[in-house]
Parts: sequence; C-alpha cells; structure tokens
Amino acid sequence: MGNYLPKLFVAADRRLLIVIVLCAITFFLNLGKAPIYILDEAKNAQCAREMLQKHNWVVPTFNQTLRTDKPPLHYFFMSAAYTIFGVNPFAARFFSAICGLLIVVLTYRFAAKHINKQVGFISALILLGSWQTGLEMRMAVPDPYLILLMMLALYKAYDFYNSSYTKTSRIIIFYICLGLGMLSKGPVAILLPLLIILIFLAAQKQLNIKTFAQFKFGYGLLIIAAISLPWYFLVHQQTHGEWTREFFFTQNLRRFVHPKEGHGGFFFVPLLFVLIGMLPTSVFIVQACRQIYHKAKTNTFIRFLSISVLVIAVFFVVSRTKLPNYPMPCYPFLSILLGYYLQQIINANQAIKWQTIVILVIGLAVPVALFILTKTDPTLKTLPTLWIPFLLLPLGIVVALYYQLTAKRYKTRASIFLVLASFIVTGWILHAYAYPKVYNQNPVNRILQLQQRPQQLVSYRMYNAAFNFQLNQPVVRIESPDSLIQYLNAHPKAQIVTREKYLHELDSLPFSVRGAYKDIFEAHTNYVLRYKP
Repeated sequence: MGNYLPKLFVAADRRLLIVIVLCAITFFLNLGKAPIYILDEAKNAQCAREMLQKHNWVVPTFNQTLRTDKPPLHYFFMSAAYTIFGVNPFAARFFSAICGLLIVVLTYRFAAKHINKQVGFISALILLGSWQTGLEMRMAVPDPYLILLMMLALYKAYDFYNSSYTKTSRIIIFYICLGLGMLSKGPVAILLPLLIILIFLAAQKQLNIKTFAQFKFGYGLLIIAAISLPWYFLVHQQTHGEWTREFFFTQNLRRFVHPKEGHGGFFFVPLLFVLIGMLPTSVFIVQACRQIYHKAKTNTFIRFLSISVLVIAVFFVVSRTKLPNYPMPCYPFLSILLGYYLQQIINANQAIKWQTIVILVIGLAVPVALFILTKTDPTLKTLPTLWIPFLLLPLGIVVALYYQLTAKRYKTRASIFLVLASFIVTGWILHAYAYPKVYNQNPVNRILQLQQRPQQLVSYRMYNAAFNFQLNQPVVRIESPDSLIQYLNAHPKAQIVTREKYLHELDSLPFSVRGAYKDIFEAHTNYVLRYKP
C-alpha cells in the first residue's frame, strides 16, 4: 500500500492536483461570507429565488416584474443550489465557483495536451493569479457560465479540427455548448465562437464547402435550436413578445450600438480592462506579442489561440457598451499564450528585471491605496487594519526582484512563480477576507439593522436590489411625493428609503430621519425615513 499511493499520485498528475487544490481555495474559501449586495448579483440571485418560489421556469421576474436582462441558465443552476443549500449567498454563487474551477482545470488540460504540462500549469496559475477572475467566479452572475461554455466549445472545436475531423463527439459537444451558451447570455455565445472558427479556417485556407460539411454546420444548427429554442419560444409566447423584444433589441442590439446605463468609454478601454484584469502577467503582453506573432505563422495551435483572443477583444472594442467583465471570455486563451511565452523565458533563464519592478510598483500601490481609503472613506474607517495583510504582495515581489538583481544567474523560474504565488495568496485575502469585511458595511445591511423586518419597505426615487434578497419580499417603488403620501396613509408603519439628492422633494412633508448611510465606494448617501402624520 505504501508503494501504491505515490504511484497513484504520479499517475493522477501532481500539477493537476495542485491546480485543483488552489482552485478550491480561490473559488470556495468563505464563498458565502460576503452579502448579496452588488446590483447584478442581487437581481440575479433574487430572480432565481422568484422562479423557484413560483415553480415558473419560463418567465424570469425580479421584484415581481418581468426581467429581460438575461436568459435563464444561471437562474436554473442557482435554483438547484437553493434547493440543496437553502437560499443564501453561498448557494447563489456555488455554481459560478464550479465554473471557475472547471475553467482553470480545462485550460490546464488543453494547454498540457497541445503544448506541455509546464505551460498548462503556468496558464492555470496565471488565471488563479488574476484577481478579476477570482472575483467574477465568486459572483452570482451569468458570466462564469458564458466563459466556461465558450471556452469548452472552442477547445472541442480545435480538438475536432486537430483530429482530422474523425472525433464526431467533439463537434457535438461544441454545438451543445453553443446551445447552452444561448441560454446563458444570448446570441453572443453563438456569434463569437462561430466567428472565431470561420476566421481560423480562413487563416488555414480551409474555408470551403468540404470543411463546412466536415464541421456539420447544418446538424449543429439543429442541435443549437433543439437546446435553446423551446425556452425562447415559451417565454415569447407567455410574455406576448415583450421579453423577446426587450432582450434582443434593448439588451443586445442597443447595448452594442449605444452605451447603456452610462457604461461607455473611449474606444480601447476593453483592452485596458484586459491589461488590468490579467495582472500580474499582463506586463509581459507586449514582449509576448512579438514572439506569438512569429510563432503563429508556423504553429496552428498558437494561431488558433491568437485568433480567439483577437476576435473576442475586437468585438468588445467595437461594442459601445463597455464593462470590465465583457472581454473576459478571452482570458483562458490569453493565459495559455502568456504561459507559453513565460515557459520560453524560463527555459532561456532570461532576465525580467524591469517587468518585476513594474509589478512591484503595482504591488506596493495596493496596500497604499487601501491605507488611504481606510483613512478617507467613511464606510471603511471602521476597518483601519484592512490594508495590513496586503503587505504580503510587495513582500513576495521584493524577493522575486532580489533573485533578479543579485543572483549570479537569473533565477527566472523562481521569480515568476514567486510573483504568481504572491498574487494568488493575496487574492485569497481579497476574496475571502477583505471583500466580505468591506461589503458587510453596505447600507442595506445597516438599514435593516434598524428594524430587522420592516412591515413594508418603500423606495422613493432610488432602488437597491439587495433589499429584495435580504427581505424576501417585494419592495414598493414610488416616484412622486403625492403618491408616497397616498401610500403611507394606508401603510403608516412603512419604512422609506431614499437618497440625499431627493430629500428636498420631501421637505414639506412630515418625515423624520432614522439614519443616513453612505454607499460603498460611491458618493450616494442613503437615508431611512419614518412617516409622522
């Protein structure tokens, strides 16, 4: 038995086991400790609860009104988690964390298969070191599902191509993923993978009728339709076309051609999102691009990865609505390209002095920024030591820089792994310690502490979706003083929530202020009022 276990450990791939353990910590540690507060999380989590309560798996609602923002796949998974774990933040985020684990593990396997295990391991660490990846995969939002399905679809499409079109099961999985993707975030889940495949085939000079037949595009469309169209037909029928119009025209077409909800920005801001989101290894992107450009001319796999990254990035550069999570589907492919580049400089023991210095500056900026915030932001003044654990980040990078500056031979491998380890460990501190500490100071929590369960909550000209999830009851929304008084005459014990900028509209009315609470990282102050007729 003593000899058997080490053999089993080796057979199971030690690197993969390490990746799985790191994923479990990154995505599941204190997963339910932070409250459901951020707007998108609150709406998604509550929508899933309302579908479960009504046993209506067709029409999504939030605050008992139709929600047209997203298709239902993530609602289905959240509802399943609610059934298992109860309705709570952990359950709302559980399957997002599962998606995160699968994304990292499959990226490792894909890179290990087509390059080598060392590149696979570095690629997995790059994703785990990305704080944005860690945060996104710990949120009750549809993006983890979309990223996983797009990534798996493209991985299987390339494997099908690489097998000379003989492994039919792979292309079937490709189309199944596209069908499920259509249920996760809509047309973008089909458009981008198909566009990537078509451009890749054109680059291979194989864009012809024979290749179309080998990829079985006709059968593929039937698979996609069989998976996604029944729900789209039912929701169209049951909402008399309202969901269909709002989702396809407002949430997709209009979002693409016009900035929505103020989320615009200069043309190349999505590339900036990628550079920030892929820290620390994004500091190597410029040098990596040179090597990848030349390698893509002769290496089919590198060419496929490069096309995948470029198509996704350019699509969201062109889109007029710009959010940090939009270009994230390119992260798995970009992590492999960066992993490939880092393996090359590790093998050559190439100096990375200035890159490490840049990363050190970034690492020092994190605790400094947190220190300033804890001194200046009223919400964070109650957390004066929040910045201290983040000193581990520059400390690890300093050791990596020491290896670059003082060693007789550059210890590039040790430097790179120290930098990645520093970001991974401080990512755990961010996700599992700092984020919950900060967001437990949110105004919704503090308002509800005044009265654990108000008879009725009324929102005057502002609305925080987290109230629904916290209270598990509808929130009345009122837009005029006359309507507010009319409602309060019938419900005098109701609690009113509004913002500072609307208080002047209520000056002449008999209200007393019960509390004032500033939003986290925002200028808004939320007021709690009580009616005194």
